[in-house]
Amino acid sequence: WRQLQLDAPARTAARLGDFRLEEGGFGKGAALAGALALARQLAPHAEVRLDLGGQLAWTGARAPVAFSLADPRNRGREVLEVVSPLGEGSVATSGESERRFEVGGRRFGHLLDPRTGEPAADFGTASSIGPSPTLADCRSTALFVLGPDGARAKIAGAASQGDNVLLVVEGDRLRALVGPRLLDSVKALTEDVSIEVVPRSR
Repeated sequence: WRQLQLDAPARTAARLGDFRLEEGGFGKGAALAGALALARQLAPHAEVRLDLGGQLAWTGARAPVAFSLADPRNRGREVLEVVSPLGEGSVATSGESERRFEVGGRRFGHLLDPRTGEPAADFGTASSIGPSPTLADCRSTALFVLGPDGARAKIAGAASQGDNVLLVVEGDRLRALVGPRLLDSVKALTEDVSIEVVPRSR
């Protein structure tokens, strides 16, 4: 990661060494974007819903799309319902509940923080909802890597894109942090979930 030179104003990246970038951080989103484009081409008036490894995408929805977010501690347990008004969109979730590795008896997550080169701290999950599957995939990963405080600040920022949900593990409870646009679109499905709206910063 030290061999990658990023130029934010120019929106470019240059390799300073001999290495390859792995597309795991956005691969599912890009694949879903391609699948939706093909679906629109082949059946422009059809309602299509896709699930690729847990990332959902849809097009042609004639009614709001409802989906649930899982407990970061138990992926088989649904804890929060979200309703999206988007006729075409996607929801991506990033976390460490399923993909970890162990070295010397210590467990590590698979998402690395580019600021340190170390695995990002595991706090729960970060989900992002928006019209682009690729951007939703990238945003959820970035929010998770930022951690709950950094992600909260990003959600509160005026430049925040999409709708985002953080599920933060706090002992035996979960705190759902949501952007203000989602206030009337989320519902706790279990008693151990509290919902907190992150106000926009000025």
